[in-house]
Amino acid sequence: MLNVTEKAVEAIREHMLQQEMSSSIRISVMHGSCSGPNLRISADQAREDDHIAVYQDIQFIINRKLLTECGAIQVDFVEESTKCICSGGCGGFCISGEKKFLFTDRCNKIGLCNSVCKCEAFLSENEPG
Repeated sequence: MLNVTEKAVEAIREHMLQQEMSSSIRISVMHGSCSGPNLRISADQAREDDHIAVYQDIQFIINRKLLTECGAIQVDFVEESTKCICSGGCGGFCISGEKKFLFTDRCNKIGLCNSVCKCEAFLSENEPG
């Protein structure tokens, strides 16, 4: 259901050490930029309706409903991506879901969007907090 690559675990561990963090890592939906809503990671605490997975002592949490909607989720860390069509930096965490649904018009036209896009109702309902 959730796969976290070695590079992603190393990048998260390094960040957590630098920031002296000990919380869990939540995978959630964030309001998107040019390609619409995307999956993101952030520090948070587990809730009753979360699925929990542990990779090398790092606890990852994700809302069970979101996990069902996304299917298998892949968390990776890339130094640089050549698939990026934006003007910003193209390295960092790459989080994608198995199921691709409700893409924005831009994603459908370009065909490069690798992230899961959802409607505003789902975004509002599942914001970390």
